[in-house]
Amino acid sequence: MKKLKKFLSTHVPHVTWEYEVPLSTPERFHGEQEDWNQTLMTKINQISAMISKDSMRGGANVILIPSHLVGLIQSLLYMNVNIVKYKGYYIFGALAGRYRVCVVPKITKIKWESYIGVQPNTIDIDENKIFVCRLKDVDKILDVDNYEKVGVVDVKIQYKSSTDK
Repeated sequence: MKKLKKFLSTHVPHVTWEYEVPLSTPERFHGEQEDWNQTLMTKINQISAMISKDSMRGGANVILIPSHLVGLIQSLLYMNVNIVKYKGYYIFGALAGRYRVCVVPKITKIKWESYIGVQPNTIDIDENKIFVCRLKDVDKILDVDNYEKVGVVDVKIQYKSSTDK
């Protein structure tokens, strides 16, 4: 667990993105949802820029996602799917030619605590987090010592019908 705390150093880049999941998908709503999903890429790039500024070694190069968010990531405009399976995770593909996207189902079993100033900041790794990471070697996803910096996009999921305003 001590090694995992190194993952999230004293300053954790952390943003929130609201994801409205339609209960039914009329054509006009579907097009709007696809456009909205692209704003997730902006949040990922913001985290990557914060990592670059903090680490002075460049931005993020890997994104870790839980398996239930695969459809969301696949809907992004610059997602190139190329699945390669490994023990404990699988590479889903490349996003914008810049990020390797990995699905790590067991990532939901871990909690980290970091400190921002003097306040403890607990980050629960649950089903609704996307981890934007800077790794020394992108082929060593499960090696905690390989991580230089990690940021979090907290996905707030709201279910709404096409009649909700």
